[in-house]
Amino acid sequence: MADQVAAWWEAVPPVTKCLVAGSGLLTGVSSLGVLTAEHLFLSWELVIWQYELWRPITSMLYFGDLGGPAALATIMNLGIMYSFSRRLEEEAFHGLSADYAVMLAFTYVLVLVAGTLLDFYFLSPCLAMILIWVASRRSPYPYNVFGFIVEAVYFPWVVVALGQFFGNSLLPDLVGIGAGHAFLYLKFELPRTRGVHLLPTPAVLHTLFPGGPTEAAAA
Repeated sequence: MADQVAAWWEAVPPVTKCLVAGSGLLTGVSSLGVLTAEHLFLSWELVIWQYELWRPITSMLYFGDLGGPAALATIMNLGIMYSFSRRLEEEAFHGLSADYAVMLAFTYVLVLVAGTLLDFYFLSPCLAMILIWVASRRSPYPYNVFGFIVEAVYFPWVVVALGQFFGNSLLPDLVGIGAGHAFLYLKFELPRTRGVHLLPTPAVLHTLFPGGPTEAAAA
């Protein structure tokens, strides 16, 4: 079993590995009671005056704990984050983990600004929707939803509708869609139509995440 887990972990691409490790660690420590959601939510007052500098990051990576009635939702959200992140990094950004890191960094800034203006405590629902939106455009395979085949272009809206059915807030989903769409436009559409490159990949990211040539699948 240990060898199987080690082999699985070794196969996870590097940026997705960072996301899984961060979210998994936060889920673990909160489930054990070492930390609670109160230690992890976004609060600029606590960041500025109490020097709790981790909050802008933990609010993006924390999907919940494994205790109580929300445990199933936590597992599902972690699964969505992992599966869509891995799909993107292995397919749309195959060999281009540095470009994928740019995507996450750029959309994170957009979501952080929007979440601050809209008083979001947690940004992780936005992250999940970013991954779903970009995957639906860059890895456009159909999805099976309760036995129904849904074309990729419609899948994010099905997720939004299901979220509304289960009583989730609409705004985080819309913010995630907006951030993902802004990245796609600036990274792919604008260079293709205008020859303008506003989101170059810094050389340091190629050092951290070596792979292939930059500008993921601009074709």
